[in-house]
Amino acid sequence: MAITGAAADITEEELQEFIECVRMMMRDYGVNNHLLKKVQFEDEEISRAIDLTVSQWNSTPPVTSTTWRLIPEHLLFLGTCRWLMQAESFLQVRNQISVQTDGLGVVGLDDKYQLYYNQMQDLRSEFKRETQERKYADNIASGFGSVSSGYANVSRFHS
Repeated sequence: MAITGAAADITEEELQEFIECVRMMMRDYGVNNHLLKKVQFEDEEISRAIDLTVSQWNSTPPVTSTTWRLIPEHLLFLGTCRWLMQAESFLQVRNQISVQTDGLGVVGLDDKYQLYYNQMQDLRSEFKRETQERKYADNIASGFGSVSSGYANVSRFHS
């Protein structure tokens, strides 16, 4: 089976609705971002994080080629936020500049790498754990009714 991450079956309206739900969960609004005065993550970045989440879901054993519709919504949220936090942690570590003047430590604007990284780690571990649990449960459930044994045809009573 091919591992895919494309969200090709998302209509534009559904994608926008999900992006707005991600923004709501992350509180990513211009009025909340005092330093930026705009959203932190563009629609394209959120859309790509959705694709990466679908790909990660599909590559978790057992390997599947599931579309975004079949992934539980709360896991799609967790995974999407995880990828956004990871991207931001990369930006933070790349731009981290701390300077010291006259014995005073000055913390730079982008010195929040550890905070973003910790948040990403929490989201990643929760997504991984819940994805594995869900896939195990789905795998076991799919076996009911199709797993048989030679003993199924043996009667307890002999005539």
